[in-house]
Amino acid sequence: MFMKKIVSILCIAAAFVFASQAMADDTYGIHYNNTGPWVPGYWEDPNTGEHSSTWKSGWTQVPGYNDTIGAWKLNETQQAYTALKDSSLSLNIERNDTDSGFSYGTFEYDSGTGQIVANSEVFIGSVGAGELGNGVSVAYSAGDLAGVWVEIEGVKYYSQGTLNANHNTETFQGEAPEGSAYIWFDDSASWPGQDPVTKGKKTTPGAAVKILVTGVAPASSGAPLPGVLATMAICGAVGGYLRRKKNAARVAQE
Repeated sequence: MFMKKIVSILCIAAAFVFASQAMADDTYGIHYNNTGPWVPGYWEDPNTGEHSSTWKSGWTQVPGYNDTIGAWKLNETQQAYTALKDSSLSLNIERNDTDSGFSYGTFEYDSGTGQIVANSEVFIGSVGAGELGNGVSVAYSAGDLAGVWVEIEGVKYYSQGTLNANHNTETFQGEAPEGSAYIWFDDSASWPGQDPVTKGKKTTPGAAVKILVTGVAPASSGAPLPGVLATMAICGAVGGYLRRKKNAARVAQE
């Protein structure tokens, strides 16, 4: 009975930590305006670290500041994302009207040179014609400017429109959930727009590829902590042992 109680406590603790990790992802979204609540300044004792809201002789003033929300800011071009803290991008393909399918991934953009950072293009996944899917990028560091690319029939298109021969891409929050943004691509020379539009008997098909993008915890830390995995494994192993022991006892009584 004592062992069973210990296992139950460990399992609850592991579940709580795992759930806390998942909940933390809510703070990693993409926003046009990342200005958060005002954090007031204070005075700090340089010797003890004690804080005071009023002036004290010999103490250091720490100014107030506006906190930020989310981990990604949609930059002025609305075609790339600036990381405000270490995080990854999550891509969910919502439309795929291609005849051949496509591969997709992310890259780093240098706003100074207007070019892709060397060796920064990273493959995430690929889908067949009409298939949907999702994936998570590598982890980016605060200050990185990241974008999304797709490759359709051997031609790459980038979320930063200036990198394409024709304007075949756009990013816009639109009807996307809070903390997310839509990005869409098309392999035609004309500008298709985001979604299909019907006027009278004529329907404009819209972009061939539409992806919902948001921020998540850095990919390297997105999995449960090793200690949590170990505890969950113990839960399963000991739980199985207790069930077998209980069944054996029942058979012996019969």
